[in-house]
Amino acid sequence: MRYRNNPLVVGGLLAALFVFLALFGPSLAPLDPMEIYNDPIFVGDEVFIPSVMPLRPFQLSQFPLGTDNAGRDLLSRLLHAIRPTLLLCLIIVSLRLAVGITLGLVGGWYRGITERLIEFGIGASLSIPILIFSLATLSFMGERELPQFMFALTVTGWANIAVFVKNHTQSVIQAPFIEGARAVGVRPVGILWRYILPQLWPVLPAIIAFELSAVLLLVAELGFLGMFIGNAFVQMAADPNSSGVVAVGLTASMPELGQMLSDFWSKMIRTPWEMVVIGLVVFFQVFAFNMLGEGLRRQMDITRSRGVGRKRRGGRKTAVSLPSITQFEPHLLGQKPLLHVKNLVVHFDTPQGTVHAVSGVSFTLNPGESLAIVGESGSGKTVTGHAIIKLIDTPPGRFEKGEILFQGHDLLQLPEQQMQKIRGREIAYIFQDAMTALNPARTIGQQLQEGIRLHYGLSQQEARRRAVELLQLVGIPDAERRLEDYPWQFSGGQRQRILFAMALSCDPKLLIADEPTTGLDVTVQAQIVSLVKELKTRLDMAVIWISHDLGVVAGLVDRVVVLYGGMVMEMAPVRPLYKNTTHPYTLGLLQSLPKVHTQDRQRLIPIDGQPPDPHDFPKGCPFAPRCRFVVDKCKEEIPPLIPVAPQHYTACWQWEIVQAAPKA
Repeated sequence: MRYRNNPLVVGGLLAALFVFLALFGPSLAPLDPMEIYNDPIFVGDEVFIPSVMPLRPFQLSQFPLGTDNAGRDLLSRLLHAIRPTLLLCLIIVSLRLAVGITLGLVGGWYRGITERLIEFGIGASLSIPILIFSLATLSFMGERELPQFMFALTVTGWANIAVFVKNHTQSVIQAPFIEGARAVGVRPVGILWRYILPQLWPVLPAIIAFELSAVLLLVAELGFLGMFIGNAFVQMAADPNSSGVVAVGLTASMPELGQMLSDFWSKMIRTPWEMVVIGLVVFFQVFAFNMLGEGLRRQMDITRSRGVGRKRRGGRKTAVSLPSITQFEPHLLGQKPLLHVKNLVVHFDTPQGTVHAVSGVSFTLNPGESLAIVGESGSGKTVTGHAIIKLIDTPPGRFEKGEILFQGHDLLQLPEQQMQKIRGREIAYIFQDAMTALNPARTIGQQLQEGIRLHYGLSQQEARRRAVELLQLVGIPDAERRLEDYPWQFSGGQRQRILFAMALSCDPKLLIADEPTTGLDVTVQAQIVSLVKELKTRLDMAVIWISHDLGVVAGLVDRVVVLYGGMVMEMAPVRPLYKNTTHPYTLGLLQSLPKVHTQDRQRLIPIDGQPPDPHDFPKGCPFAPRCRFVVDKCKEEIPPLIPVAPQHYTACWQWEIVQAAPKA
């Protein structure tokens, strides 16, 4: 059975009716809404003077809904009253959206004092009843002119919108395509404007409808209490050529729904139909836009974010004291390194305590060299990669110590503006999962051209030509036409190639690829690995390949760094690492790889146990609880990273025994 969205149909039709009446109501009015009828009118044997005895609805065809207490045609006044009320509410909703979206985006992106101030404003606004606060604000302002009236109603209603936008922003900023935009050097304002804000467009119609419903009711309530919008705005809405502003709250001769309710209240016993008619108009206005909002919500399947209470902060555990490896200076082969990471320590503050994500990582990378960072999930691979281009939010992240020297400059000491020039231009980053790393709301051409235009200042036509060349470079057929396609129109392997094209768009000196083959089948993985090797040779750039699979990186890189628990376990050129393994963890990774080039059927040997809790590291070597070569010393002292052969370093007290152990 086909689902029918009844709220959308009913609300849409009613809302369209009121919009039509707002646009054309004054033209359809049969009489002048300002004219007072004092002449006697004969209805059968009865004589009525409308200004003395109002006519009831349907009593006379000339006045279908009767007259008001002043003898004016009620239908004509209602048709003239809908436009200014709806127009005022639209202006107020627009102001609420502008304030709420702006503060929501800012509060969702920035941390620290900015976020706390916005949260305080949201909490204060939501804690006060809207009607009471609106009355108090208008009364406090004294002479209530139209700008003050709109200000009061805007201040009372922006918070709900800001909460929604802030929650949405915070849920999106960790998405890979946002990190990808940061990685190519897009500034925060550009990310908020071009990446996060467009995702709100599908939701805005429903928000506008709900807000319009609420504001229509609030304006009617305030009008009923005497805070109506007055003659100036009503006259300006009816006649845009009129000039002058009078105070809000003055008795207005031009019709307005809130004022009409207020005027008829005192005479409700004598002429109750007037209140019924006007009340029904207000009710159906509010009902129409509320139903429209509900229908749009259902139609677009909007998932509303609901605030979740903060978890009770538990006692913070004392951070484990980890030894530095300042005595370790890698062999530089006589070259000046492109990248030198020295004793990097990165922590994250969480309600459960401090997460020791990276603890004393050190390595170098020379121009044109390729390096793999390998380890299980949670070993600190991705955090190390993010730290190199400073994509770690602080807070909650903290760079406790260390240096990241790129071409001799410490990136950790550079301000964000300078880092934006380095990201994408000097250092490119490819994120995991090509589908989520690409912005689904923008074409491939737009995403490719953004970094090019940002760093090179090229025209749109020149950037487009460069984008076509990049797609051709990475093997995307029919590149010119496919610039207009969206990410979902490409296969997984093609999306991964597009990420490489984006990373190479500004000829970076260093490319960091964070598990770019994850989720791809073996054939596509081989194609991506082959592509990287070809591009590295052709473009002569340095590459850091982050992976959990020693088998993938074997034929791809020059050296391997093995991480575990945020620490370097072993580091060596590829062949010595595979043939002369000196660390139990590296040995475990190798023994868990399937052997595809042998006829013998061999059982894979898994690594027993689980990685260490990053909140509470063991006292000695982090791998000791899972190590089959463990001795008492391993449980008491963290082994230093020591050289065991040229360019081969290990952090193990039992490295000689491990080296002699069988590798199969």
